[in-house]
Amino acid sequence: MMKKASSNTNGSNWHSKQVKEVIENLKTDPVTGLSDEEIKNRTETYGANEIPRGKKQSEIKRFMLQFHNLLIYILLAAAVITALVEDPFMNRFFETEPSAFLYWIYPGIAAFLVFVIVEIEKYTTRSWWK
Repeated sequence: MMKKASSNTNGSNWHSKQVKEVIENLKTDPVTGLSDEEIKNRTETYGANEIPRGKKQSEIKRFMLQFHNLLIYILLAAAVITALVEDPFMNRFFETEPSAFLYWIYPGIAAFLVFVIVEIEKYTTRSWWK
């Protein structure tokens, strides 16, 4: 059974100790480091010096998480409301009733903005490629 390594030994934090004291506590040499035998012993005692990897998310879940953003929710809600409600703004520009196609301009713009925001978030976080 492996011991759990701790950054807090003997009740004090490593960052608050003097360099010489840290070297003595870790039983190491600042020039040569640990011997091969000591590396083997510590690996057996504490395990490999690795960060545990989490469960990998599916591509569909990663894609859907790109839409988990308050601004996206607001834009999607605005697109749905605009698509469902007759827009009096459109009637000012047309002497007759505008075609149904024109009522989809605002929701289309909102959907396009959702796409742009998702692409920007995907690029900046790089979570899509991980």
